[in-house]
Amino acid sequence: MRGRHGFTLIELLVVVSLIVLLIALLLPALGQTREVGRRTSCASNLKQISNTATAYATDNHGTVLSARFRTVQIAFNGYRGAATGDDAVDWVDAWGPLGLTNDDIPSPVWDCPSRDFKSQWEPSFPQLIIGYQYFGGIRTWMNDSGTFKSASPVTASTANPSWAIAADAVMRVDGQWGGGRGTAFGGMPAHQEPDGTPIGGNQATWGGQVYWKPFEEMTFNHSWNVAARQGYWHQEDLGEFSP
Repeated sequence: MRGRHGFTLIELLVVVSLIVLLIALLLPALGQTREVGRRTSCASNLKQISNTATAYATDNHGTVLSARFRTVQIAFNGYRGAATGDDAVDWVDAWGPLGLTNDDIPSPVWDCPSRDFKSQWEPSFPQLIIGYQYFGGIRTWMNDSGTFKSASPVTASTANPSWAIAADAVMRVDGQWGGGRGTAFGGMPAHQEPDGTPIGGNQATWGGQVYWKPFEEMTFNHSWNVAARQGYWHQEDLGEFSP
């Protein structure tokens, strides 16, 4: 039996099946295209962070803006009331004139579009949580192999251009990918497989280079809490640390 347009029911079912099949074939490709676009946006953000960090150091006697307590690579301290030392510096406020914070509100530059997460101020700590890993000022790396002098930018005069200043947030938290509280670890790892494991990530060097590396070429270099927060990135020169 043919319908009003001359197609049999079987022919219509075949056409519908072909359309469904075509959509199924195209959706992964569209998803991959969107992910490539997000990776490009991440790379652009990291490039800006790298350029801004080096510009600050140039204008401030070589001082590299520091991560929280010089250990927590996903956060910054505000002013802590001390007269001297790191606690005398409002690291959050220091980013303001550079365009990356405003009254404790982080710029969208700190957010990776591949993460379901927005950088934010956490008043209970207090700390400014960011959407990437940031390694400025970290003097000591801690990982499951031990404690090592870091190969991260601490001063402009001692920083190797190949050292990472920032990277995508590839972190395993509380023993799993996707673990931890959402206000700090939501959407990790940034670029992931359907099962939540990391694909890879962008790295930004002190010298201004930004490049992509698959997860298989990353290492667990540092964490402020070795047992519960493992931070992975790629870096050719790991200094004293040999994975």
